[in-house]
Amino acid sequence: LEILSSNRPEDQKKRFACPICNRCFARKFNMQTHQTTHDVDRVKPFVCNYPDCDHSFTRKHDLKRHIYGIH
Repeated sequence: LEILSSNRPEDQKKRFACPICNRCFARKFNMQTHQTTHDVDRVKPFVCNYPDCDHSFTRKHDLKRHIYGIH
C-alpha cells in the first residue's frame, strides 16, 4: 500500500494508491474495493444479449449504460 504525498490540495485528499494501476483514492476501503476490478476471474453476471456482443459486467448499471451508449 502506497500513501502518496504531494503539495497539491486536490492530491492531499487522495492518498491511497492502487498498487496495480496507481489510481488514487481518499479512503483505503475505496482503493481496496477498486482493486477487485483488476481480478480477471471476478464474476460478471450481467451479460449483454445483443447479437455478436460478448460484453458482460459486474454491475447492472454498467450493463444498462453499455446498452444505451453502444446499442
